[in-house]
Amino acid sequence: MQFTNFLVVILIIAGLISAYLGDYVESLAIFAIVLMAGVLGFVQEYRAEKALEALKALSAPTARVIRDGKEVVVQARDIVPGDIVRLYAGDRLPADGRLIEAINLRVDEAILKGESVPVENKTDLVPQENVPISERYNMVFSGTAVFNGRGLMVVTATGMNTEFGKIAHMLDEVEMMTTVHSLDEASLFKLWLFTNKWLILALISSLTFMILAMYVPFLSKVFNTVPLSFTDWLLVGSSALSVIILDEIHKLLKCIKRKP
Repeated sequence: MQFTNFLVVILIIAGLISAYLGDYVESLAIFAIVLMAGVLGFVQEYRAEKALEALKALSAPTARVIRDGKEVVVQARDIVPGDIVRLYAGDRLPADGRLIEAINLRVDEAILKGESVPVENKTDLVPQENVPISERYNMVFSGTAVFNGRGLMVVTATGMNTEFGKIAHMLDEVEMMTTVHSLDEASLFKLWLFTNKWLILALISSLTFMILAMYVPFLSKVFNTVPLSFTDWLLVGSSALSVIILDEIHKLLKCIKRKP
């Protein structure tokens, strides 16, 4: 997946062409850049996958559910909204639910809310609507654990529809997203070039080093370079811009294809 990006493919083709023309140093430099980009992308995806696995490991494997008037133990994946789940101290909650019974019930919600101490939960109605999670004291949430007491809850959400599942869903989206499209597909003109200070620093540094290597006599001898003429600079600039233009066209085509 790391080497299917449009710009990466262009770099690989450029590296092959350089090698074919005998410019082995340039070819090795291009392939080194591609390799570093691939390693960086792999590391980012690996970390996201590990974080997702850690979240999944916090899910309760089983739960005590009251069905047909009897308490039975079922797999957490078999729980559905409307089930009544019995809670005891030490239990990890398998789903989000509304409390209908709470006897000295305190739940450790640090993993979800960041609370430093277990929270006392009640069955009282919350007076307002659309209150934040931290104020829903009559609700309990998947992934949290019962610290002490016991209670009953009616399941309101399971799986990826729980508050915990929403976090897992965000981690599952490895690519960073903008408001509409991923950064990988967003137009350079929408993102605006100068928002990335590291990119600007890299461009300035590269251009400065290139100029020094060509026009400083000592460095030109070390790197075996010669100064470029005005025509050469135009050729280099147009070649660089052609890559950007091709990538923008590729993004545009993907956006058009996505539209119904």
